[in-house]
Amino acid sequence: MMSLLLEKFIGFCVGLLNCSFH
Repeated sequence: MMSLLLEKFIGFCVGLLNCSFH
């Protein structure tokens, strides 16, 4: 359960970074 939350959080951060660079 913890890893799933962490994975979702990392995906969210990566999404924000992609939006920032584009």
